[in-house]
Amino acid sequence: MSVRSPWGPTLAFRRAGALLEANALPIQNSQSKIDDEAGEARNLLFLARERDADVTAVDFAEEGLRAARRRAEAAGISLKTTAADARTWRPGRPFDAVLVTFLHLLPEARAESYRRLRDALVPGGLLLAEWFGDAHADKGRFAEIGPPTPKRLISAHELREHFPQGGIEVLEETERDLDEGPILKGRAAVLRFAWRKPIS
Repeated sequence: MSVRSPWGPTLAFRRAGALLEANALPIQNSQSKIDDEAGEARNLLFLARERDADVTAVDFAEEGLRAARRRAEAAGISLKTTAADARTWRPGRPFDAVLVTFLHLLPEARAESYRRLRDALVPGGLLLAEWFGDAHADKGRFAEIGPPTPKRLISAHELREHFPQGGIEVLEETERDLDEGPILKGRAAVLRFAWRKPIS
């Protein structure tokens, strides 16, 4: 079942910006960005507006991409979209930055997913991601949102295993109140991650 977001573009930009600003990351102007599992592409639209970025949204759900295109058109922003399965899709070129939000694959698919994310970056490129962390399995403390099984939650240990630690700029386990539309709303344990691909 898909649920349309009630937000208008201005509010969506502000909320997306909060995630990027919370990490205090040096995302530069006029670079190419791609959002894997983009949904309605709030993060990309924020970057396109605030940083003049060349942005591409990828998601398996065509309805979410249609909503993203409507938001972009209403804001006068150029947005490229691709409907694809994140488990198998390969970009035609590497990007300066890759954004991933709440992409929760089963364990057997994640190692390949991490490799694809690394390969999607130019040398020196930045991966910025947010997932439900493994602490979110405590349903006594957190909202009944997120992956249907704890196997899909992400741990900091797992990320350290799959991304060279010299490139890790942010690895933060924290709690926050999600307000990402009707589906992702409530208290959550999240894992925020930023990794920069080595130049050599």
